[in-house]
Amino acid sequence: MKKKQAFVCIRQTDKREQVWLSLKADIESRLGVIHAIDTGKAKGYNRSLFVESILNKVGTFAGKGDVDIVRRAVALVSEYNKNSAKPAVTERNRLFRMEVMALETRSRLEADYGNVNMEIPFNGGTVVINHEADRLQIVYGKIPDDNTRKTLKSYGFRWSPAFKAWQRMLTVKAVLAAEELLGINIGETEKQTTTRP
Repeated sequence: MKKKQAFVCIRQTDKREQVWLSLKADIESRLGVIHAIDTGKAKGYNRSLFVESILNKVGTFAGKGDVDIVRRAVALVSEYNKNSAKPAVTERNRLFRMEVMALETRSRLEADYGNVNMEIPFNGGTVVINHEADRLQIVYGKIPDDNTRKTLKSYGFRWSPAFKAWQRMLTVKAVLAAEELLGINIGETEKQTTTRP
């Protein structure tokens, strides 16, 4: 089982690189349109919509505490700004504060849940804060009924055959969703079992 979980972690690393490459291509595409607007080659487009699109995409990762991807995205835009006559995003824009926002979110998650994996029992199963896989996982003792599975899906949880758990990316919103779904308070649960990653 450990070998399988190690393989899943490797796949997660590959997946993170694919996520970055997808975001990079998206940002480069928007920067290309912004450049065309600035040089007069693309008339009729609204420049601010393309800038806002970049901000929203990077902001999503900042809200998850994904410091690495936010840093890479900000560096990509900074590089464009250096090589362009007109910057795509000015230095005063919130894009350049998103790294700090991502760091704050990450440190808040680490302060609340530490860097150790936690297992929190609830009636019918266990909630696992899995830092290795960067996932919040819900493990049931037996297969949940159709209604429970539909509710899990509506809260953003997906079945992972590799971990045999319902999971979603480890974020503050994931913790809040699990608390609401299961009627527990993960941050203040006294009977927490910790395991080293």
